[in-house]
Amino acid sequence: MSPMRHTIWLREMPLSSMSATIVSTDDESKLVLGSPRIISSVAQVTSHWIDVGESVAEAVGAFRVHVVPDHRAYVEGPELSPMLLAGMAERALTLVRPTYGVSDSQLDPYFGGVHALALENGSWTGAADPRRDGLVETTRRASAVASKPFAGRSEIQFDGWEGPTISARLFVPESATPATPIVIVMHGFSRDVERYFADWSTLGEEHGFVAVVPYFSKDDFPGADEYNLGHVFDVDTGERRPESEWTFSAIEPLFDTVVAMLGGKQMSYTLYGHSAGSQFVHRFLYYKPEARVKRYIAANAGWYTMPDFETKYPYGLDGAGVEASALAGALRKDLVLMLGREDKDRNDPNLRKTAEAERQGPNRFARGLMMHEVAKKIGQEIGADLNWQLVIVEDAGHVNAEMARAAALLVN
Repeated sequence: MSPMRHTIWLREMPLSSMSATIVSTDDESKLVLGSPRIISSVAQVTSHWIDVGESVAEAVGAFRVHVVPDHRAYVEGPELSPMLLAGMAERALTLVRPTYGVSDSQLDPYFGGVHALALENGSWTGAADPRRDGLVETTRRASAVASKPFAGRSEIQFDGWEGPTISARLFVPESATPATPIVIVMHGFSRDVERYFADWSTLGEEHGFVAVVPYFSKDDFPGADEYNLGHVFDVDTGERRPESEWTFSAIEPLFDTVVAMLGGKQMSYTLYGHSAGSQFVHRFLYYKPEARVKRYIAANAGWYTMPDFETKYPYGLDGAGVEASALAGALRKDLVLMLGREDKDRNDPNLRKTAEAERQGPNRFARGLMMHEVAKKIGQEIGADLNWQLVIVEDAGHVNAEMARAAALLVN
C-alpha cells in the first residue's frame, strides 16, 4: 500500500484495518472481538466460534490463513488440512509462510492479535491472542448465571466477593425499568429462603420492585457469628478478619451484579431483614457506612448491638471495632426499626436469653423499644440528629409475611 493512503487529511479518516466486531442475536450481544490489523483474523475467529462451535479461547487460538491480492496465501501451523489445500488449489493460491522468524509449528504474530469476549454458558469469558501481548482478567461478578433483563422469578449463583458462592433468588416485575427500586432481603436464622422469596416476590409484583433474596446456608455460615454478626471476628481466635471476607461484604457487590444483569441505572437499594436478618441489617449499618443503602428496615430482631460504647460487644459497641467518630453518621442513617406488636413470646426457643440480652428486655418487642430509646439517648448526648424511625405493626407476631407487607410500603 502507498503511504499516501494512510496520510491524515483534514476532515478525513485514515485507512485502517481495525475491525471491532459485535455478534448478536435477538438484540443481545453474544461475541465481542477485534484486532488492530488483519481483518481476516477476526472473520476466522468468528467462524470458529459460530460455525465450528469452539470455545472463544479455542477460536482465538486456532491456526489461521491470510490471503493477499497477488494470490499468495499466508498460513500457519505444522499441518494443513486436505480441504484447505484443495481450496487454495482451486483458487490458484500460492502457499507462503510468514517471515517473522517463528517456527511453522507455532502461532505467528503476522496474523495479528484478536482479543475477544463471548457469552458462554451464561457468563462472559475472555480470550487474549497468544500471538501477541494481551491479558484476560475475568471479573468474578460477571459469572452470575442470568445474562439479560427478564421478568419473573429466577435463581443466580453469585461469587463476586471473597467468600463462598451464594445462591440468590431474584424477582423482576413485568413493569421493570432501569430505575425500578431494588430491595435485598435477609432471611432469618431458619434459612427458609424459599418462604421469604415467596413473600417478597408476591409483594414485588404488587408494588413494582425488584426483590433479591440471598441464601446464607448453614454449611457456609453456620452460626450467629457467621451470619447475624457479619463474621467480622474469627470465631475461634476473636481476631478481626479481613473486611473482604466479612459476610457484610457480600451485599454491595451483589447489588452491583443485579444492576448489571438488569441493565439498570439504580444507584441505591433498600436493605430489609427479619429476625436474624434484622440483626444483620442493623449491624451492617455500623460496619459498612459507605454502603449505598437508601433505607434500612430491621424487623423483629431478637437482640441488638446497641449504639452504646459503654456496653460490651456484641450487645454494644465497646470492642466492636467501630470508630466512635462514625456513630453520629450511623444515627443519621434512614433506619426503620419495625416491630410486631404481638412479638412477645418468651417461650420461643430461638429467643436469646443470655443475661446481656435479658437486660435489653423480656421479648423481641420490648428489646426493639429499648434499641430506639438508647439511640435517642445517645443521639442527644453526642448532638446527632436521630433519623431512626420506630414503626409498630399492629396484630403482627414473629412472622415475616406480616412484617413484609408493612415493609413493602417503605421500599423506594
